[in-house]
This record gives sequence, structure tokens and C-alpha cells, in this order.
Amino acid sequence: MKKQLIGRDKELAALTRSLSVEGSLRTALIHGPKGMGKSALLEKTERELLDRKKVHLCLSHKATGYSNPLNFSASLARSARGSSDLIQSALNDFARKWGSLVISFERSRVHEENKDEWRIKLANSLVGTLEESLTAREISINDITPVLILDDLDQYSDDGIDWLTGPFNQAIRSSELFKRCRFLFSSESPNHSLQGTFDRFGFERVQRFPLPPLGPAQCEKLAGLHGFQSMAGAELKEISQGNPLKLLNIFKKSTILQKAKVSVMSEQTKKTLPHFSDFTEEEFQHLLFASYFKRVNRYNLEFLCSPRDAAFSYNWLKRQKNIASQEPDGCLVINQEIRDQIQEFHRQDNPDEAERLNVIATIVDAFNAIFPDSETHWIPVNLQALDSFTRDLCRKLFPEEERPKVFSFIENHEDQIVFSGRQMNLTPDAKLLTQRFMEVGGGTPRDGFLEKAIKQWKLDSEAATDKRRRMELEHNNLSEEATDIASQVEDLVLLKEKIIDDFKKPSKSNANTKREYSFGSNKILLVIGLGTIAASLFSDAFGSYYAAIGIAFSLGGYFWPNVEERKTAAVAAVGAGPRLAVETQQRSLDHRINGLVSRASSIKESLDGMSVELENLGQGLEAPYVSED
Repeated sequence: MKKQLIGRDKELAALTRSLSVEGSLRTALIHGPKGMGKSALLEKTERELLDRKKVHLCLSHKATGYSNPLNFSASLARSARGSSDLIQSALNDFARKWGSLVISFERSRVHEENKDEWRIKLANSLVGTLEESLTAREISINDITPVLILDDLDQYSDDGIDWLTGPFNQAIRSSELFKRCRFLFSSESPNHSLQGTFDRFGFERVQRFPLPPLGPAQCEKLAGLHGFQSMAGAELKEISQGNPLKLLNIFKKSTILQKAKVSVMSEQTKKTLPHFSDFTEEEFQHLLFASYFKRVNRYNLEFLCSPRDAAFSYNWLKRQKNIASQEPDGCLVINQEIRDQIQEFHRQDNPDEAERLNVIATIVDAFNAIFPDSETHWIPVNLQALDSFTRDLCRKLFPEEERPKVFSFIENHEDQIVFSGRQMNLTPDAKLLTQRFMEVGGGTPRDGFLEKAIKQWKLDSEAATDKRRRMELEHNNLSEEATDIASQVEDLVLLKEKIIDDFKKPSKSNANTKREYSFGSNKILLVIGLGTIAASLFSDAFGSYYAAIGIAFSLGGYFWPNVEERKTAAVAAVGAGPRLAVETQQRSLDHRINGLVSRASSIKESLDGMSVELENLGQGLEAPYVSED
């Protein structure tokens, strides 16, 4: 039965109307003394918003659950609720994704030197992942009105307020989704410190909703709802000061109020319930074991008795229509009144045994709640022994005929598995519950399962190391080849430019200097030489020596060398022959360059693929599949 909210109809209506998409209120604060019903009003407001036709998204959190920003972000992800099935489906995906990201953020926090930067990354990633999950389902975030609900804001630690008003506030302010966000807070009193928090958030106006004490009529109505005889409303208000929590505490004390004679069961229903004396000793034993389970079947009864007794007990209960009803899946649900009576009797008769059975049944019920298919319970029993596992490891550890069941189990229980790339492991809660389940008789990992996992980790590590070494060598070779190709392409491009430049500017590159030699006469030397020869012939003063000099001068004057330097003219007009040659060279170079570029592109794709493969290589092998201890 849903809890009724007494005396808060006015506040509930105002909050629901004002915080919805039709309203204009951005920030509201509910305040009042402890026990005045603030948390109940927050929960009821959230339900009312989600029930409206317009699309709302509610994220809620209590201060008592805050220990650090990472814990807060995980709590918001788990509490996210949407007003439509499509929104809720996307939020479930978001919770699963964020559950895996929390692990990586937890690891990075240990090694992160700049804590402020880590806190900013956390806030941005939280908001970004939420938007991605909604967008992936093709949901228009412009149609969604988020509502952030924080209970007991005045009890948050200083560190919590710093992160909420700092990195988280900045992340939602820059988010497209949170542009229409509404904020709903609660606190005991709107003190100066709380106002400082609102100022840091940047709220211009915060609408306050004080919760007054319940009136006499409301106190009397609350007492009637809890099955107690009517008392004067004025008396109830006087002893509780109109505080709902104090009234509830008073109702629990039988010395103050007498419970109504008409309780949970009517007189007619009581007459239909059997008395303990109606059962034989064996039947009573059957009923005793079954009373500790919420849903009874042969499988869970075997945790408290032998398989033979479990079968007898289940078959006997199926025939007792006034004791138990049968569900569509074959499980039996025992009348709650009988369960309470027989457990109370057992606690008084044998408290130690009653406590033992209650612990076993509680663990089995909790385990069945998250893993309802008893035919696959052996899968988490084996997986919990592994610190991490991958699909490839499952293929190697389980027989071929069992692999489809294992993979189907992983897909159907993603909420109980943390995903980090290819690596997977059971969530801490699921692993702990599975271990408790094993302690009460839920089985053990298969013989040799752990040894096989340890051996496989060594083989996988060696194979990954060897493959990494070969891939890194190939990666280096391809990188060197890519560098060499880049150098060749650069040289060929320069050569193309030079050929074009030489073709267009022949005066600088095509003109060549040529020397031409010729002989002529030098009259001066010829006159001097002939004069000297004549003088030596007609005068004894000049001998044969001078005659030889005269001959030399005459010959030199007659054969005087002339040197002339000429520049060969460049082709004045660009003819068909030279242009064709240049174009042929250009096409040849282009073909060579295109070939090199194509090879470089192929190498780049190979390098990118190898980089990704090297990054993923060995995922799940950072630590052994099974811890050494």
C-alpha cells in the first residue's frame, strides 16, 4: 500500500505545478524541523512529476549517502527516473555505463596529481554520458525537463558543497539538457550557510515552502491510518507537537496507544487460517522451513532440508490452498500472517536455530532476486572466483555446449556486471552476495576451474607479450618507411617545381657561355719583329740573337690569337618538342608521387589499426584472472 501524505496537499500541489514544464519556478526549498515530513514530500513530488504527461527526468540524492563526488555521481545514476518507458530505458543504459566508468575514475583518482582537474573531469563525464545515453535512443533532449532533488542539503559536507557548486554546477550550466533544469532542496532551516550555498549555485530567487505542524484532525487521521483506536486530535497534537515522526514513534509504543481491535486481517479471514494444532509434526516441519522464504520452490527448500523433505514439503504446500497461493512460474507464496506467526513461535522455541534459518533464507532470497533462474546459478558461482574475465576466457574455461548459456547470462545480467572495455567482472555487491550464497550451500567453483584460469592467464600474457613485440617491430618498420616516403615525395615535388621553373625562365638556367678562338695579325709586333730582323742583317751591332727575337716577334705579330666569349641563345620561342618533354616529365613525376602517396595512406591506415590493436592488446591482462591470495 502506498504511503499517504497527510496535511501536505497544498505544498504538494504548488510544488508539482510550479516545478513542472508548465511552471516557471526554478528553485524551491522545503524546510522544517526533523520528522516534519520533508523527505516524504520530496518523494511524493517526484512521483507526481513523473506521472504527468510532459517529459520529466528526476535525479535525487540524500545527504546521508554522500561520502565523495564519485559516490554522489553513482547515486545520481542509480536514482535517475524518467516519465516514459523510453526515457527510463535510456536511463538504465546510462546507469550501466556509468557503473563501469566509476571504476576507471576510482583508479585514476589514486594516480591523479591534480585533484581539481579530476573533479572537473568527473562532473563533465557524468553529464556528458547522460546526454549520450538519451541521444543514443533518439530522444530529443530539448523536450526533457530535468529536476534535481537533493534532500537535507544543510547536512552536506563542505567538500560536497564545493563539488556541487563548482565542477558539477559548471557542467550542468554548459549542458544543453540542463538548460531547463529545476532544483528542489530540503533542509531543517534556511540559515546563512544555506543561503551562501544558493549564492554559489547562482540562484537569483529560491521559493521557500515551510512545513507547519499537523493539526488535530490531521493527527487523528494519521493515527487511524496506522490501525490504532481513535484518540482526541487535540491530545495527539499536544503530545507530538504536530510532528508526524513523533506520532509514528508514539504509535509503535503499545504502552501509550492500544492497537485497534480490527487489525490487518478481518475476523472472517482469521477463521479461515489454520491453527498450529491442526498440523501433524511432519506437516508443521514442512511449514516451518517454507515460512522463511518469500517465494517457495523445491530448489530453495533444499537449503534448509534434504532434497526428499524439500519435495514432500513443496508438494504438501501446493495442496494447502488456504495457506499458500501458487504463482505462474510454479513458486508458492505463503500467507504473510502464517509466516509471521510460525517464525515468531520458532524464535521463542529455538532462537539460535531460527536465526540460522533466517540468515540462510535471507541470503537465498536476495540471491534469487538478482539471479532468478536457478538453472544458471552455477555461472555466477564460477565467475565470482575470477577478479576479471573476458568472452575469450569464457570460451576457454567452459565447454562448448555451455558457452551459449554463459554468454546469455552475461547479456541478461548487465546490471550485475562491471564492463571496462573487453574486461568484465561481477559488481562488488553481486560478488559478495554470491560468496554468501556459496557459504550457505549454493555450491563451489568446478574442480580445477581456478587452476585452469591461472594457467590460461599465463598463456594469454605470454601470447600478448609476443604479439606486442612483433607488432611494435612492424609498427616501427612501417613508421620508418612512412618517413622515407615523405622525404621522397618532398624531393619529387621540388624536382617538379625546378623543371617548371627552368622551362619558364631559360635565361637563368638554359643559356650557356661558349668561348671561340681565332688568329689575326698584330701590326705593332709585326713591325717590331721585321725591324729587328732588318737591323740584324744590315748592322754588325745586332747579332743572330736579335735576329731570333725579331723572327719571334714577327711570327707573334702575324699569328696573334683572339679569344671571344659568346652566350648561346635560349630557345626564343617555346616549340612543341620542349613542351612535350616537360609535360612528359611532369606526368611521370605525378605518377610516381601518387604511387608514394597511396602507399603512405595505406601505411597510415595500417599504423592506426595497429595502434588501436596495441592499445587493446592485453586488455584484461593487467592483473591475473585470479588473485594470488
